[in-house]
Amino acid sequence: MDALALTLSAADLAKRAEEVAAARGVSGAISIVAVAVGPEGRAEIDLAGDRPFYPASVMKLFILAYVAYQLDRGILTMTDELQRAARDLIRDSNNDATGYLIDLACGTTPGPELAGSELEVFVARRAAMNTFFADQFGLDVEVRNRTYNEGPYGREVQLMGANRTFRNRLTPRAATHLMAAVVTGDGFSSARAAWMRELLTRAHPGPVEPPVVDSAEPQGPASFPAALPGSVPSLSTAGWMSEVRHDVLARRRGQAGWEVVAVFTEIPDDQGFITALGRRLWSGAS
Repeated sequence: MDALALTLSAADLAKRAEEVAAARGVSGAISIVAVAVGPEGRAEIDLAGDRPFYPASVMKLFILAYVAYQLDRGILTMTDELQRAARDLIRDSNNDATGYLIDLACGTTPGPELAGSELEVFVARRAAMNTFFADQFGLDVEVRNRTYNEGPYGREVQLMGANRTFRNRLTPRAATHLMAAVVTGDGFSSARAAWMRELLTRAHPGPVEPPVVDSAEPQGPASFPAALPGSVPSLSTAGWMSEVRHDVLARRRGQAGWEVVAVFTEIPDDQGFITALGRRLWSGAS
C-alpha cells in the first residue's frame, strides 16, 4: 500500500469523498490533505486543504508540540505531573489536562474577568502559541483557547473575543504539516520528537464491520486508523463534537518514510464516515 500523495490526484480525493458521502447518505464539508515524506522528497495532494474548521480536540496535538518546544528550550522541566497530563491530553483527550498544560506553558490561570493591562497580558501570553506556530512552522492557526466539557467562563470568554472572533481554528493542512514535523523530528530534538511519537502511537483497532464507536472514545474502532489494512500501527489524533469530526493519522512507509493524512469534516453524526472514507482512499493506493 503506497502513500496517497504518490498514487492519487486531488481529483481522485474529491471523487472518492463524494462517493462515500453519497453511499452513506450524508452531506457536509469534507477536506483532506495527504503528505508523503521520505528519501525521495515530499509529495502532497489535497481537497480544500486550506478550509478553516473548528478543530475540536485536534488542537491538542498543537498543545503537545508547544509543550515539547518549551521542554527543548528549558523553559519547562519534565515532571511526573507534566508527563501524566501529556499522556491524558493525548491518550484520553482529557480537557482538564489540556487546560493544565496550556496554563503551564503560557503562564496563565483561568478565573474571573480581567481588565486593562491584566487582560492584555493574559491575551498576549495565550496568543504566543499562535505566534510560535507561525514563526516555527509557517502555520496560520488559532489555538489560544482551552477545550471544554461545557463552555468557557470569565477571562476565557474574554480571550475568545466579541462574536467568538478568536475561537480555535485549524486547517487540515496545518494539522498535517505539524504531524509531519512531529514524526520526522523537524523543529524538535530527537528525544522530544520520540516522546511525542510514543504518546501518539495507536495499536491498530482491528477489523470492525460495521464500524462502531463509543462517543467518549473518538479514537476507537470507527477512527481513521481502523481504515488501514492488516495490523498497521499508526500515530493519530482525533476531534469530535456537535459540529465536526476530524482525524489526523501518520504511518511509516518502509524504513525512512512517512505518510500523514488529515480528514476534517462537518459530518459529526456519522461515526463511521472517516473510517469508510479511509478504506476507499487506500483501496486505490496500491
